[in-house]
Parts: sequence; structure tokens; C-alpha cells
Amino acid sequence: MKKILLFTAAIFITVIFFNGCAEEKKESTKGDKLFDDSRIHTIHLFFNQKNYWDSLMIYKALRDTDEVTKYLMCNVIIDSTAVYAIGLRFKGESSFDTKSKKKSFKLSLNQFNQKQDYDKIKNLNLNNNFKDPTMMREKLILDFMRQQGLPAPRCAYAKVYVDNVYYGLYLMVEEIDKTFLNENFGNDTGNLYIGEPAAYLIYISEKKNDYIRKYRKKSNFEEDDWADLIGLIFAMNGYGKSENYSENLDKVFNVESCLKTWAINNLFVNPDAYNMLYRHNFYLYHNSETGKFEWISYDYNFGFAAWNPRYKLEQIQNFDILYVDEPQKEHAFAMNLLKNNDNYKNRYLEIMTELVEKDFASGKLEPKIDSTANLIRKEVYADTMKFSSNEDFEKNLFEDLGDVSDPGAFVPGLKPFIIKRRESVLKQLEVLKKK
Repeated sequence: MKKILLFTAAIFITVIFFNGCAEEKKESTKGDKLFDDSRIHTIHLFFNQKNYWDSLMIYKALRDTDEVTKYLMCNVIIDSTAVYAIGLRFKGESSFDTKSKKKSFKLSLNQFNQKQDYDKIKNLNLNNNFKDPTMMREKLILDFMRQQGLPAPRCAYAKVYVDNVYYGLYLMVEEIDKTFLNENFGNDTGNLYIGEPAAYLIYISEKKNDYIRKYRKKSNFEEDDWADLIGLIFAMNGYGKSENYSENLDKVFNVESCLKTWAINNLFVNPDAYNMLYRHNFYLYHNSETGKFEWISYDYNFGFAAWNPRYKLEQIQNFDILYVDEPQKEHAFAMNLLKNNDNYKNRYLEIMTELVEKDFASGKLEPKIDSTANLIRKEVYADTMKFSSNEDFEKNLFEDLGDVSDPGAFVPGLKPFIIKRRESVLKQLEVLKKK
């Protein structure tokens, strides 16, 4: 009862009340205030029940084992604005399986009140920066992608408190939902699919049941029709009315955007991506305006090779820009785009060349690293639940950490990684031009 009274008193003193959503002084893009990354935001989470942690753990186990998603009710104050009775749950896989209480959270502001939002945003991810001593890998890559005009989630930093206990510095990351679709494509009525848990994009048959355990539909649930996704995968695997592979695929898929996303995944050596080591962390949205599917990637905390299970540092720095994982027969779509079709392969290499010659360079990225470090340094130091030391935060900006000869046991320094990776990519491009 005391906790509830304190929460209410704090709201009366500091909060602007609203019905369902915060009042806007002027019209703005949805989320402009929330994802203002020029400052660090503050989020307070308050639970009305004593054993909330146990409940959250149970809900996480239910989701992992039985695919049942449940949210626990709590209250939140975001930058002095209160939102009551929101839904909250744990999220993540490797980022969850840690001894630290600094878990990643997913907030559903309209879970128990459909009319409720904050800054016109209804869903929000709080990522705990696992495996990243600098706490900026995901931020740097997502911003880079948006700079290139790609549909990528917005993000900003936030100090997160749970029942007035500081849980540390988090990265607030935009949810890929209807709001995201509208902001990036101007529509949200098409089908949205997520590539989980085994989305190899291999054509199996015309039957929906052959795909529902490999992908998940995230919109239009009442219309249980997967024909558009199956048609896309059909074209991705080289089947169609025409014998021309690119002619069939271009009709149903935004290949240009996909190639640019894949090039960035490779440049930053993000192992946790479809065209890298793991076949997940992507959405496919059937754009109702163009009639084509769009590729949307997410989850970049392993970028700059923060973790990989196979390669030494030197191998990572010289990672093949046309990499396709083995066995290649299981990765037919990647083979078709990067190896088998000269039009797509050449366009991919053109994109890679444009990126390394313009924006993937020390002169462009190092100022961003420095300014981000200056912004978050104080809160990083104050974060006692983080996964690395203050010393590692500083060192990893300039130095590699760990045993660089042992895959999975090192974390490349941000600045030296950019230099070495760019040198390697330019050399690879030069060799390919001569062939």
C-alpha cells in the first residue's frame, strides 16, 4: 500500500495526467519525443504485487516452452509522464540467460487498455546491452541503417528503475508493429511475418502447415492465409512463370532494400543475421501499397562481432563479403542473391562499395562513437548490474578484449574494427573487380 501511495504522490507532483495517451503540444511524428536520442531518458517501473519477479519468470518459461505469451500488469513513468496498467514481460534468449537481474523487457502500453499509448507508441523494447562492453553496438548499427534509408527501428538510451532500484542503462528500441509499418511504408494492412524459429526460406509445398512452425504471422490473425508468404518463398527459390529468376523475384520482393541490409550485416559482421551465421532476426512485410514484400532486420547487440562461435579475430576482420553459410543447399535464397545471379551479386557489390567509400569509415563513425560515449558514460559507470566493468567500457572503444585467437572469447574494439574491416572489404572488392 505504501508503494502505491508513493507512486501516486510522485505522479501528482511531476506528471501531466492524460486519458489514454500523453497530450501533444503540436503534431509530430509518432515517437519523436520518446526516441529523441540527444538525451538519456528515464523509465520507472512499479509493480503492485510482491512476487512480481517470480511471475515474470513463470511467464517467460511459458512463452519459451508452450509459446504462450502473458504480460504482468505494472505502472510506468516515462520522463515524468505516467501510464497506468501496462503489460510487461521478459524478452530475449542469450541476453536473458544470465545471472544478472538486468533482464531485457518488452512493454505493451495498451495490453490492458487498447486506447493507451505514450507519444503515440504502444510497444517498446528495453534491451540490456548484453555482450557489449561499450553498450553502443546496436545503437550505432541501427542508426547507420536508418541513415542509409532502410526500415530499421529507432532507438534511444534510458535509465531504468524497478521499484526505485536502478537497474542500469538500457537501449529503448522501437517495436516492429503497425506504428512502425506506417512510419516506414505508409501503410499497415499487409501481412507481417517474423522469421522464427527456423526460417531458412526454403520452398517446401503449397501447404500452410509446412511453414507455421518455421515462421510466425504477426498481423491479420483472423485471416489465416499464408499464400503470399508461400508465393514469395516460391519465387525466392527460383520458381515462377518466367525462366528469368530476377524477373519473378522483383515482382514480389524489394530486393534492393534487402541487399543493402545484408551488406550492412556483413560490413559490421553481425553474426546473428540471416545472411550471416543464424537464420533469424528478420521480418517480412507484404507492403500493401507496392504489393511487394519488404525485408526488415533487427537485433544488433552482437554487431562489430561482439560474439561469434567460429572465428578468430583476424578471420572476423577479413570476413568474406560474399559469405554464404554451409551447407549451402540449406541456404538457397542467399546463394541465389549473392552467388548465382550476376545482376543481384553485382548490385550487392556496388552497394558494398558505396558504403565503404562513403559512410563506413573512421572519419564518419568515430565521431559518432565519441559523442555516444560522452552521452552515456556517467550512466554506464553508475550501472552496477551491467555485464562488463567501467574499464572494459573505456578500453573496448579503442582495444580488443579477451583472447583474439579463441572464437567466442573476445570482443573487438570498435575503432580498430572499423579500420581493419574497411581495409579488408576494399581489398576484397578490388580482387573481385579483376575477375
